[in-house]
Amino acid sequence: MAEPKHITWAVSNGLAVVRFRYERFRALEEYEEIDREMNSAAAAEGVRAVVVNCDVLENFPSRLLGILAGLSKRLSKDGRKLAVCRLRPEPLRVFRLTRLDTLIPVYAGEDEARAALGA
Repeated sequence: MAEPKHITWAVSNGLAVVRFRYERFRALEEYEEIDREMNSAAAAEGVRAVVVNCDVLENFPSRLLGILAGLSKRLSKDGRKLAVCRLRPEPLRVFRLTRLDTLIPVYAGEDEARAALGA
């Protein structure tokens, strides 16, 4: 697979940590690519859990919420977990308003998310 354009990710001790490269995304094609890239990270050999570090995101569009909800559903089918961390105030507000935080745990920092997921 070619290097992801919209995210970076690394796997350590069964945990994939995903980070966004850019503050915002606009085009439908970008979201389709992000979905594929995040699923590739989750499908990497030995991945038991995924942490999505959202520190660079200025906002949280509905398409991205949908991508995370879908990823959570796919991971949970296999007994794997998803968490997000480092949400800025506005994305955190959206996450809570949509109640996505009841499906996907939100952590203040990456170390906290790693510890909660057992990595």
